[in-house]
Amino acid sequence: MDRLEVIVLVDNTIDFSSSDSRNDVMNPRQWASESDLAHMVKAGHGLSLLVRTYIDDVRHEILYDTGASGELLSHNLNSMNLNLNETEGVVLSHGHWDHMGGLIQAISDTNRKGLPVYVHPRMFYPRRFVWSTPQGEQFRDFPLIPSIDEIKSAGGRPILGTDPVGIAENTLLLSGEIPRITEYEKGMPGHRALIDGEWQDDETILDDRCLIANVKEKGLVVMSGCSHAGLINILKESVRLTGEARVHCVIGGLHLIGKKNEPKILSTINDLKPFDLSMLVPTHCTGWKAQHAMARAFPDSYVQGSVGNLYLFGQGALT
Repeated sequence: MDRLEVIVLVDNTIDFSSSDSRNDVMNPRQWASESDLAHMVKAGHGLSLLVRTYIDDVRHEILYDTGASGELLSHNLNSMNLNLNETEGVVLSHGHWDHMGGLIQAISDTNRKGLPVYVHPRMFYPRRFVWSTPQGEQFRDFPLIPSIDEIKSAGGRPILGTDPVGIAENTLLLSGEIPRITEYEKGMPGHRALIDGEWQDDETILDDRCLIANVKEKGLVVMSGCSHAGLINILKESVRLTGEARVHCVIGGLHLIGKKNEPKILSTINDLKPFDLSMLVPTHCTGWKAQHAMARAFPDSYVQGSVGNLYLFGQGALT
């Protein structure tokens, strides 16, 4: 494509004041049509990205994830004077509530019947996180996500699949199931799914998928919801699928948070270096320890994620 625009609609963080000399990152006070409303956006656990692709003067728009609630998603859209009237489809990165909680509201906001909603069939199993204590095994059930029937009732058209698929007139590529080839990137220990009436190990979270754009003269921009498949696995698969060796940017949650994931930070940084990213935007579930380590390791490419940020790639600017 000629250019790509990514707007953060939902994220854990808001930061409008830190200085940044880059001309490919704008906060909503700089780009929103009514900048006095921009300060009203809210942060919340989860992620949602509005993705716009351009080839010549033809624009396509996709919503990647929907955050934890429709209320938060709609509030931030209104605060930035955005709407989903031109959104052609919704892509869900994986089946966790903080990425799918706003789905029904998002479908309603597009005001389109038969809106394509790209999902993996494993997303819809109830899930829980299990851990051991001296008192025995403990667990926390994840909030339920919208069912296929609820998606249909809201006006969505679920498109189930496990393989890569081109979307938005093939300007974007949604990955299939991502191979786990990196030794330390195996998934989320303790994650289980209710399958056929039985709680089964679901550490790999095979429904975790990334969204890939290929920008002229730049290379790949890879978007990830939580990176349960592992950041390095995701980048290797993105390169394999597209045949494009250049990775320009990674934006999204990297899931390097918590005691079980923090030991992977250094290995991830070391394996990320050969990709020579021009921009790295860790958001959502990356965790402050990983963010600080990455900011030190990649001072020229690291960019703070924030609700309302607009990331620009390729020719032209926001229209």
